[in-house]
Amino acid sequence: WQVLVGKFKLLSAHIIGSKTMILAVPRNTSRPSHEIQSYFWGHIMLKTFTVLSAVLAAVYSQKVRDPYHDVQPQQPFYLAPTDKFFIRGGINPQENTIKYWHDVSSDIVRQRLQTIQRTGVAKNVILFLGDGMSIPTITAARIYLGQLNNEAGENSKLSFEKFPYTGLSKTYCVDSQVADSACSSTAYLSGVKANIFTIGVTADVRKLDWRAMRNPAFHTKSLLHWAQEAGKGSGFVTTCRVTDASPSGTYAHTAYRLWQTDQDIRDDDPSATGVKDIASQLMEDEPGKNFKVIMGGGRQVFLPKQADDGYGRKGTRGDRKDLIQTWKNHKRSINA
Repeated sequence: WQVLVGKFKLLSAHIIGSKTMILAVPRNTSRPSHEIQSYFWGHIMLKTFTVLSAVLAAVYSQKVRDPYHDVQPQQPFYLAPTDKFFIRGGINPQENTIKYWHDVSSDIVRQRLQTIQRTGVAKNVILFLGDGMSIPTITAARIYLGQLNNEAGENSKLSFEKFPYTGLSKTYCVDSQVADSACSSTAYLSGVKANIFTIGVTADVRKLDWRAMRNPAFHTKSLLHWAQEAGKGSGFVTTCRVTDASPSGTYAHTAYRLWQTDQDIRDDDPSATGVKDIASQLMEDEPGKNFKVIMGGGRQVFLPKQADDGYGRKGTRGDRKDLIQTWKNHKRSINA
């Protein structure tokens, strides 16, 4: 506790020092005084909250037993080489031995050696996508799963982590280190990396470039397009809008993921001509119009503004098209 009090005093001094630095503003500054005061108090409140949270968390950890780890005598936990405070350990005694870790590694190798190699070709493919399912998200889920079973959790495995073959993919855009679900859907569905906010096109098409978007040479083909060319049925199910970035990577070619209706395109660039919105591509073009299954939300983008979507909302299209009826007419024409 004395160590924690000392750390609090040190951080409090840092806050006071920050106050001195913030108030050292030249007289001829162009920033209004109220803006400076607002910034100052916001800075002070943020630091104070952070310090109090750290202190309370440390005190709480001394009183509450971790139900998922064997509590050991207090051990030093280092924040930095010259700084430390004590917390209760959570080490299983078995993990202190060399044999335990060698056995864990041997078991994994033994399981891999026993895996039966399959050389056959899959008849069908089902792609499951957890949008935004990053490594930290999976780690948290893995630990939570273990704790639900009254285990520590770190050594647990999710169902798909037990697959005989797994791998990682680099999800970045050509023009952005951090990917969005538009360019990433192009990557994992067509094998081609593209620019951020674009779907189903190469990096020759940049965001909002409707002229380049019209060039078929810049269009990519998705897994579902290839499946149709192989004579297979195709479709998708999503918990979001069927014209959202992730599902539209199966069929659309667009310079902007938010161009889901003609009105969206017109709002961004009234001069755009000969450009199809995402909803129109799904209902009128290949491979979208050939899908046998389309399940998800977003009925409004397929209906004109005057039409009701059946759930108390009006359509959002400005071209007066009823794309749902268009899709039904197409299916009737081919006796689907």
